[in-house]
Amino acid sequence: MTPLEMEYWKSWSEQNSAEAKILWPVTQKLALRELYLLVPPLLEIAQSETNTLDFEDQILAQLRSDVVQLTEDLRAENNMSLADQILKDAKSDFPSVKWP
Repeated sequence: MTPLEMEYWKSWSEQNSAEAKILWPVTQKLALRELYLLVPPLLEIAQSETNTLDFEDQILAQLRSDVVQLTEDLRAENNMSLADQILKDAKSDFPSVKWP
């Protein structure tokens, strides 16, 4: 991330503190699992004009969709154990989401 991008997200976080309290813990959990490819769609949601009340629902819906798609892709490539582990971790990290 460039210094300009870091400044953008710092400013965004200050201006959107309620949303930042939702976004950053989710991205942190994904980073700890090395699931960086799932972060950009969440940042796109954060950049859009969004209602604070719907923000968490939008973030978690996107996360669910992306995790499900990733696990389906992994299964299609016969990588069942990784798909199962990612889904297991997602269920553990985000228990409020209705997972398949």
